[in-house]
Amino acid sequence: MRSTIGPGNVTDMIAHINYIVDRIGVEHVGIGNDFNHGSNIAGYRDASEALNLTVELVRAGYSAEDIGKIWSGNFLRVLRKAEASSGAEH
Repeated sequence: MRSTIGPGNVTDMIAHINYIVDRIGVEHVGIGNDFNHGSNIAGYRDASEALNLTVELVRAGYSAEDIGKIWSGNFLRVLRKAEASSGAEH
């Protein structure tokens, strides 16, 4: 984890993702692009820079399947389970 103070970057995000994956598994990690006012993360200031994060996930050794889970698959899985348990019609 980072030991410096100040804005983080994409490499710092990967370190956080790795930390969570190591503790609870890739099935419990997700990244959202729902920030309208940008972020303070160098290399991921808005959704147009999402590719930078994907590239770093590949460099960190994540498989295409795991990257799919992180970007959307885990969210969709949880939403589908919530919908199914609510009795909502599709």
